[in-house]
Amino acid sequence: MVNLFPATKALWGKKAVHDDQEFWLPLVAHLIDTKNVMQWLYNNWISEGTRKILQQNLYPEDTQKLVGFLGFYHDFGKATPAFQYKQSFPRNKDLDEDINENLRRAGFSSISMDNYRVHKSPHPIAGETLLESFGLNESIGSIIGGHHGLPPKKDVTFKQLNIYASNLWGRDTDTKIQDEWKFVQNNLFKYGLALCGYNDIKDVPEVTLPQAVILEGMLIMADWLASSEKLTNYSNISLFPLISLEENFDELNMEERYHQAIKKWDISDRWMPEKIASVNEQYRLRFNFIPRPVQKEMSEIISQANDPGLVIIEAPTGIGKTELALTAAEQLAFKQGKSGLYMGLPTQATTNAMFSRVKEWLDSIAKEQAAHPDVKLLQGKAKFNKPYTKLPYAENIYDDTDGAVVINSWFAGKKSSLSHFAVGTIDHLLLTALKQKHLFLRHLGFSDKVVIIDELHAYDSYMSSYLEKAIKWLGAYHVPVIALSATLPKKKRNDLLKAYLKGKYGSIKIKANDNWEVNEGYPLLSILDGNKLEQVSEFSIANDENRTINVVRFNGNEEEIINKAVAEIEDGGIAGIVVNTVKRAQDLARLVPENIEVLLLHSAYLAPEREKIEERLQAKIGKGGMRPQKMIVIGTQVLEQSLDIDFDVLFTDIAPVDLIIQRIGRLHRHKISRPITLAKPTVYITGINGYGDYGKGNEFIYGKYLLMKTDHFLKNKIRKLQ
Repeated sequence: MVNLFPATKALWGKKAVHDDQEFWLPLVAHLIDTKNVMQWLYNNWISEGTRKILQQNLYPEDTQKLVGFLGFYHDFGKATPAFQYKQSFPRNKDLDEDINENLRRAGFSSISMDNYRVHKSPHPIAGETLLESFGLNESIGSIIGGHHGLPPKKDVTFKQLNIYASNLWGRDTDTKIQDEWKFVQNNLFKYGLALCGYNDIKDVPEVTLPQAVILEGMLIMADWLASSEKLTNYSNISLFPLISLEENFDELNMEERYHQAIKKWDISDRWMPEKIASVNEQYRLRFNFIPRPVQKEMSEIISQANDPGLVIIEAPTGIGKTELALTAAEQLAFKQGKSGLYMGLPTQATTNAMFSRVKEWLDSIAKEQAAHPDVKLLQGKAKFNKPYTKLPYAENIYDDTDGAVVINSWFAGKKSSLSHFAVGTIDHLLLTALKQKHLFLRHLGFSDKVVIIDELHAYDSYMSSYLEKAIKWLGAYHVPVIALSATLPKKKRNDLLKAYLKGKYGSIKIKANDNWEVNEGYPLLSILDGNKLEQVSEFSIANDENRTINVVRFNGNEEEIINKAVAEIEDGGIAGIVVNTVKRAQDLARLVPENIEVLLLHSAYLAPEREKIEERLQAKIGKGGMRPQKMIVIGTQVLEQSLDIDFDVLFTDIAPVDLIIQRIGRLHRHKISRPITLAKPTVYITGINGYGDYGKGNEFIYGKYLLMKTDHFLKNKIRKLQ
């Protein structure tokens, strides 16, 4: 083993003043901490599926050594005068001078340099430069250079060696100082090689781009964790504390330090998906019902895939796609070795409604495995969601042997996507396709999960372009993706299939039937099994699942619409009115008679008030709700997606036909007792003033052309499969 020289052990990695006492952490201690954490993440935290990505073209033991190498050498650039002469933050002259005095005592003859360009050599870039000068390949060197969140620019090492060399080795004119720094860097370099199990820097393997991105994300996470003095800013639980300036590296027990920190940090449990033996039993266990024929048959087909990738489910509203997707998530997580789930939805309102359903599913898993899985609600107004804010924090759970869903407060801010389970708006997934700082963390978080994309049809062309890029990255990480829609254009389906293939194999060459791109079967299940596409559209439909919905065009003003709705529920019932503008919804609500309960929901409410309205809506007409005898619910587009609510009769403004179908999905959604006069599902189409005249508000939002097409092709009856 290579021995560390006193000057090497005197290099500082961190320094601070707390309560007038000076603290520091030797650089080598932080490097060893990060190496230990990096290898622990590789062996214990990332999923088996992600581990397999890192092991491609490598032996497992080589990958183990590689992650340790990255952890140790990530801050190698701190072993330079440009970093060692940096002032503390906030500036404390006494601390800085005491640190410099330690360096002088350890053997550095002078603490001075040409420092007018120090900022040109941040330590990640300095580290990459030094290591590549020792012979490290660029694919690994760039990970070192990018571990503060941004990948290094081209030719950055050339500039360091030829323009800013004094930042790496001291004054250009003082060879003695330069020799001292090169001696220390060489000592630390050889020590790290031996510690990581390498005889030569040339033995460090090159990696592919997907591997590099995952490794970068792991390195950032490991560095942040090894830099955490406390569990969170609000906790007194210490992880990797600094030591008194009077203490030194030789007094540290690095192995004990690491084990104690991980024991305190690892407070939530990984999901261990199991093979589903019986589909019927699985639905009963998770959702307390027997699956519909379509659900059962799709679930059984999905279970037969050997290398499942992208699964697209096109089926009617109300058929139970959410339960189908969650069942598929368990099947695919087991097959592909993933340990988490992300459910992406189009709006904050839909995430609120979906979060409770996902939490109930996760509650079942937690109790079954006596575990404490962590979950995150990823949207800007999560703090107003009561089911989420009532969850316990993982650090407060000690003896709950029955299992419980928790919040891990370490996974916050930029680290939120690392939480094992998450429900959020689709933009969190779309951000994986955008250039931004610490993007690697987001990719690492998604690489471990099964991803469900709900309401796939809801994303416009601009969003779809980013979605395709995100799907391509998910394919590169072999992440199973489940996409759900009731009204999906075949072009969008085909584009996503090609994007996933491109990411996974670098090619869109696909094994499929000749007509796969024009397949209009419905319901339709499309599965990418490796590079083979399976499409199934023949499913059993029970007699009571085949229903006809009456479509009636109702040409009336706001007062006439309300009068008609009141007449429809004269003998009891729930009338839903979905319109296209907030003002129209407000005007209609004012016209409802005082003796009839009314609920108004639109996007203009402040978050706390909207949360209360959504809770009231679910409690009254959600699944299992206490339905009032009479009620009129008025809302905008927030009512049309991912809400498990049930109207007895529906009024809807004219809109593109796919959105009308979504709104119809809230009509007669469940098998419940209804007033005799409303036993047959009926939807009234409003907002039509005459053919080609749909009012300024409707035409401004959707465009006259789409509304005219809907008006022309929409028949008087719609056959609904549920």
